[in-house]
Amino acid sequence: MSKHRVYHIIPHHDGGWAVTETDAPLPLIAFHSKDAAVAFAESLAEGSRPSTLIVHNRDKTVEREAEYREN
Repeated sequence: MSKHRVYHIIPHHDGGWAVTETDAPLPLIAFHSKDAAVAFAESLAEGSRPSTLIVHNRDKTVEREAEYREN
């Protein structure tokens, strides 16, 4: 069984959006737009099943969450 990964879309200090993985010390990548960050993270989560994607608002509350289960 593969490790369950949890990815987050969070506000980045430069005003953009960052894709992070739970417990990782640094963001995986940052984007200027939230849409670009979400598209990248969805692809990442899809390719690393089982995984969860959590998209946050600017105030860091959860906007939505998606589960990517093993096939």
